[in-house]
Amino acid sequence: MKRYVIFVLFVVLSSLLMAQIELYHSAPAVISADQSTTITLDVRAGFTQINTVWFFYRASGDLSYTEEEMVPGTESQPEFTIDLKNPGNFEAGLEYYFIAFDKNNVPVSLPASQPELSPYRVTVENIPKTESPFVLLAPDKNLSDNDGDFFVAISYFSLGDTMDAESIRFMFNGKDVSSDVTVSSNMILYKPRKKPVGRVVYSLEATLTDGSKVSSPQWVSTIATKTVELPLDMYGHASVNLYSFNENRDDGDDNDFRSNLNFTLGGHHNWLRFASRIYLSSEEDKDMQPVNRYNLTLNVPHFELVTGDYTPNYGTFTASGRNVRGIHANMRFKYFSLLASYGQSRRSIDGSVTVDSMGVATNNGGTFRRNNIALRTESGNPGKFLWGFTITKSKDDVKSLDKEDYMNLATENPQPTVTPKDNVVISTDARLSLFKQRLVWGAEAAMSLYNSNILGGALSLDSLEANLDQEIDLPFDPADFEDFFVINENIEPIEPGTANLAYRTYLRMYFLKNLLNVSYSAVGRSYNSLSSSYLQKDSRVISVFDNINLLRNQLILTGGLTITTDNVYDEKDITNTNTNYYVQLLARPTNLPYFNVGYNANLSKNDADDPDPDDAYKESKEISTSGISLGTGYMVDAIDFAPTNFTVTYSNTVNSDDAYNAFETTRNNISLSMKSEFAELPLETQISYTISLGSSEQEDITKDTRYNSIYLRGLMKFMDDRLKPYADLRLVGYGGDQDAQSSHLVNLGASYNLTNNTFLSTNLGMKMYANDDVEGQDYSQFNWRFKISQKF
Repeated sequence: MKRYVIFVLFVVLSSLLMAQIELYHSAPAVISADQSTTITLDVRAGFTQINTVWFFYRASGDLSYTEEEMVPGTESQPEFTIDLKNPGNFEAGLEYYFIAFDKNNVPVSLPASQPELSPYRVTVENIPKTESPFVLLAPDKNLSDNDGDFFVAISYFSLGDTMDAESIRFMFNGKDVSSDVTVSSNMILYKPRKKPVGRVVYSLEATLTDGSKVSSPQWVSTIATKTVELPLDMYGHASVNLYSFNENRDDGDDNDFRSNLNFTLGGHHNWLRFASRIYLSSEEDKDMQPVNRYNLTLNVPHFELVTGDYTPNYGTFTASGRNVRGIHANMRFKYFSLLASYGQSRRSIDGSVTVDSMGVATNNGGTFRRNNIALRTESGNPGKFLWGFTITKSKDDVKSLDKEDYMNLATENPQPTVTPKDNVVISTDARLSLFKQRLVWGAEAAMSLYNSNILGGALSLDSLEANLDQEIDLPFDPADFEDFFVINENIEPIEPGTANLAYRTYLRMYFLKNLLNVSYSAVGRSYNSLSSSYLQKDSRVISVFDNINLLRNQLILTGGLTITTDNVYDEKDITNTNTNYYVQLLARPTNLPYFNVGYNANLSKNDADDPDPDDAYKESKEISTSGISLGTGYMVDAIDFAPTNFTVTYSNTVNSDDAYNAFETTRNNISLSMKSEFAELPLETQISYTISLGSSEQEDITKDTRYNSIYLRGLMKFMDDRLKPYADLRLVGYGGDQDAQSSHLVNLGASYNLTNNTFLSTNLGMKMYANDDVEGQDYSQFNWRFKISQKF
């Protein structure tokens, strides 16, 4: 029976232009490898209808994605964010996409079409660190003496006579204390008039005789205030977040309150180190998978023990990207390592019965507890040659649910509403590193066994052949190996073969500012790994990625090609091929505007026979998506009273059926922004304007949509930048072939550093929505957020 894909695709793509949930994201041109980065997903419509948003990301050339849940904003600040704390892990480049789930668990992705094959791509830049001419001699970085005097001593020996001593500007805890600084031969000394306590921050800058400026890093010292010495050094952080929400509509009100606590504590004593984390949320629900997180890590030489929530990473095909609550141990020596993990990746949830408005009852199956065990060995030198062997087992515990929670017992012939699964994966991998890891070659291969329904347990070989009515060539009786893996008629396939295999090989080279990454991978249609994050089955992927840095990182050229096909072992009549290529150029000349241009194209097609011309809806054979992005920006320092950074971005995407010209959707986005920091006022401002034009065409029917947004923000700084009140206003309008709608979003807030270690922030938001075409749709929303955090 034909799948009317072309019709479905048009409905989906058209709905994105008219949908209740509308997502938007502007990818950064480049991110720094040594700085944490915040990725933001804007929600232009339907924020309150979103249940969760998941962020899928990987390094360019990798096969599997890691998934993390994003942090929601508020109705007056409709966005989801996630912090990438270690962008340097993605030296080959970062690829990512988003999937939002509404209250009915219906997904909406961005990019909208095939996001896993045509994700957003960002260059990760490694900027060489320059040595500062200033060297901190005192205090010691581990200063904790309460009785001794505190003073700062900085050497500028390398500058010699080239530094203008009168130009020295020394900042201490946000104050200019240059008048209290003593400059001697090659030495700068500063002693506070009153001994500080707690955390202090200080830095230095000066002008050379040739007019150029030099500066130091920002140094931080902590002067202990304890009168009792603890037997070990400790550090920690605690934060509490509160959120309140109220919505007023003509047909009723809605209220919500959420809170969470995040507490970390760590320390060390001689050779012992420990770290712990507790995250508690009011959204924890026994009828859902865990939201709370608990973790304790103990480290001694050569051994690490982790209890609680942990994400083992034992290989692309075996165990990666899945949180496991249990016990994890890592034993590492110079040429040998043993890693083990045992716990649960899912907890059991009882089934339920729902009754619709017509009185029809639906039996909703529960969730089995899933036990995971993984073992990995590594031999060799990680910096030269490393060989690894991994085995993982994931099995649902049938006894974790009552029979009524997974069987529909109300029928004459009860059938399962959900089935328990069993999975075993065995893999091996090798990595060779040469020339100080500038040349890295690696390979990985894995085989899986997967049973989609282990109810009833394992069968004997005779029973299995009788149930399947075929002769099975197995050298053992399946019933004898039930403890290792359950074999019955639900094995996929019953006799393991090439379809159970997955393998990949890759080559990475970095020479002459050129990073080249080439990879090849294949995953059989029967390959399954319940311990790994998303893997696309029955796929063959060839990927080439190149990143070139020129002119001292002022010119960055990035390009790549990815070809993905299914039907790896020619087991189907039709083969689908997806070809994606992209190129991006970023130019950042000194004291001139930067310029960024990118082009991305994706073509999906299959080799199916041409359909009957009389078919009302034809199966699409060739669908293309292309996009171009342009951006430029410049910091105008000539505006003396308020140096301003101007940016302009433009993007265009087109999605069409190239085989039958059945549909075409386009979207154009233009954004203008200016950020100013006033010289004589403690004020920062931002003004932005965005317009998006969308269009969908099917035969003679054309629908156009329009989105406009004006954003104004002001932030002030008082008390040496410790108190920062702010206000922002966003005016949004929708037009075209959709309801005429408007939204006014206002936020008032402030942040305050009560002490060097204590931080407070609060925000009061309001959203007013109006629909000029439909009565009874207007509403107003109010939200309040509060956060307090303490370091110790």
